[in-house]
Amino acid sequence: TDDTTRELTIKAETPVSALFGLAGGEGALSVEVSESDYDTDLSTVSWENPFTDIISGADKGQLATAPSNRFRQWLFSGHYLLGSHRFFASYGQGEAQQKDAFLPYTINQNLASLMLPQSSYEGIADTMQLRLRWNYHLSRDLRLTSHYRHDDRENRSAIANYQPVLTDALQQGSLANSVFSHDKRQLVSRLDWYWRAGSRLYYELQYLTFKRNREESEARELISRTGWKHRWHASFTSDLNLTLGDRKQKDNAELTVPIGENPLYRDATTADKVSRQLDVSLRWQLNQNIGLNLDSAYSRGEYDRTQIGVTDSHRRNIGLAIDWQTTKYITTRSSWFRYSNSWDMQGSTHLLNPTWNSRQVDSFDVFLLGARHEGFFDGKLHAGADYSYSASEGQTRTSTYGKFIDQTSHTHTLWSYLDYFWKPQWKLRLEAMYERYVLKDSRSTTLGATPHLLGNDSGDDAYAQWQFGLRASYRFL
Repeated sequence: TDDTTRELTIKAETPVSALFGLAGGEGALSVEVSESDYDTDLSTVSWENPFTDIISGADKGQLATAPSNRFRQWLFSGHYLLGSHRFFASYGQGEAQQKDAFLPYTINQNLASLMLPQSSYEGIADTMQLRLRWNYHLSRDLRLTSHYRHDDRENRSAIANYQPVLTDALQQGSLANSVFSHDKRQLVSRLDWYWRAGSRLYYELQYLTFKRNREESEARELISRTGWKHRWHASFTSDLNLTLGDRKQKDNAELTVPIGENPLYRDATTADKVSRQLDVSLRWQLNQNIGLNLDSAYSRGEYDRTQIGVTDSHRRNIGLAIDWQTTKYITTRSSWFRYSNSWDMQGSTHLLNPTWNSRQVDSFDVFLLGARHEGFFDGKLHAGADYSYSASEGQTRTSTYGKFIDQTSHTHTLWSYLDYFWKPQWKLRLEAMYERYVLKDSRSTTLGATPHLLGNDSGDDAYAQWQFGLRASYRFL
């Protein structure tokens, strides 16, 4: 394939003395312009269908890939320090565009040729992000932090009626495209108490609102977190966190499933949810050069009035990492992480008579080896590389069809970088990444009523890709 992504970021920062006319304060202002341009010559993916004997002419299928697109953003930010007060603010405005031409509804010559309402989507969306943060030392042992964030996405793309064709075999009737816009706001307040040497307690309260027009819904969530971090010894530290969440959903009570739309195509965030999560971290500095980290977490979510059908979820993960400063200039790192997720589902509550239930279990193992060297040519040249290997397995069992075929995958990733500091203000970075992915026993199913009879038995699926990047940064002194 010929896919190219170009990213350009320009950032300027300057110190400002006595900003806003407050005596004794200091701060800084910065302006950043970033642009991303994705260009692809691979507009379609095609395959051979198994439906020739069912639908005349449906011996081949075709699907569009991600279209070429562009995103540009301006970001203004600044911070100010005055005594025990610290202030930070940022504001960003961006625009995303996509103008690739449409593909025909179908390549099946036996189906009636339908006219598209327009030649291309002409997609355009505006983004806005606002960040405000305030930090205040109430006393020697107490610290209060509050921050507010607002993210807004307005999709100004046109809405039209289309005549989609499923798998180049079945005409679906007239459907209008949905434009996705949202408004997300978050307010967080946190109190840290350094109640004794080497020990810290904190309590955090978080309130979120999330509105979106596609589902005509609004969610409100209240999250509380309690944590304790303690240094038992100069070389051993523990970190314990408990999170409780309660989300209430307001949506269109008359929401129905249109003909031709998948009744499971809903988002689990459009449901009431009670969540609990426990995180435990241990840090052990074995000696001056070797550090050991152990992280584990368990979470559970209980859903009510869900549209997607999820009723219960569990997540467990554990990880071990070792950092080794082998020489003055060389640092190595190795790690292993295991993740396990499970979901219990049943027929969506938006269906009148749910007739099925299922359980899905996914597990992942990730291994990583990495090295960094920062001593070439008197420190002007830094280099590093990471190799990671991940293996996953997925299992699904339903009340109607029994157990589906297990899927396993393997991914090899090699990432490297080279930094060159030819002047104190300038840094040039060259990056390269190679990735190979293999999916074992892949089965693509369709027409969910008969998953064992229909669908492409494609066996193993694999791909490999290279990515290269070049970055230049300049710091104003």
